[in-house]
Amino acid sequence: MWSPEILDCYWQGKPRIVPDVMNDIWTDCLVEYFIVGQIQSKIIAPILQDVRGSQTHRWVVPWETNKLWGVLVVHACREKRVWKDSEAQLL
Repeated sequence: MWSPEILDCYWQGKPRIVPDVMNDIWTDCLVEYFIVGQIQSKIIAPILQDVRGSQTHRWVVPWETNKLWGVLVVHACREKRVWKDSEAQLL
């Protein structure tokens, strides 16, 4: 389950750049996955959907009409990468 802090970031539609996955406090539960996949860096881009009607559940922003439909994740596996903001915005 994602923390309220990470949900808040994604609800705002902001991509998250993680230059070193081993130092990402929001996904420390994925360390073994990162090691096995040799993942070094990543960008996470939220996919938001407009909500019609009165849906209320964990994935809907309480003060907006956005639903977190999913996330798009891009990994850099060979070496750590310093992603540019423009690359994150492209997603």
